[in-house]
Amino acid sequence: MAIIRYPRFSSFPDPLSEMARLKREMDRLFSGSAGSGSYTVTSGVFPAVNIGENGDKILIHAEMPGTRQEDLEISIEGATVTLSGERKTDGVGNVSYHRRERRSGTFKKSITLPYEVNAEGAEAHFKDGVLRMAIPKSEAAKPRKIAIKSE
Repeated sequence: MAIIRYPRFSSFPDPLSEMARLKREMDRLFSGSAGSGSYTVTSGVFPAVNIGENGDKILIHAEMPGTRQEDLEISIEGATVTLSGERKTDGVGNVSYHRRERRSGTFKKSITLPYEVNAEGAEAHFKDGVLRMAIPKSEAAKPRKIAIKSE
């Protein structure tokens, strides 16, 4: 009769200590990028957006604190809306930061919408650091009623 040996539980790494190790590694990785200077974001982190629909329009609200209207650009191609621009530094002279979470620099965020839209009818308003857009759905994306014929 063969003896089967199972690994002891102590030979597996503890999940909590592995998570703590991973957190330390992530903190170390990002600590170098937390300093001063500008940055470019293309990962879609900034700005934070809410996307919804109201009847035949797609609604987009994007939070952009510290961004000026003249530093924003919006483009629409098919079902993709791209928000790009620049958030400039606050101009505080020679400062040695203890913590800097509000970054400055250029950003670009592409949002794929669930429908094709009509870029010609798009409206955008910017007030108090919030961009509000209403973009009509394309005619092809709107629901259609089909007449039923009797035979």
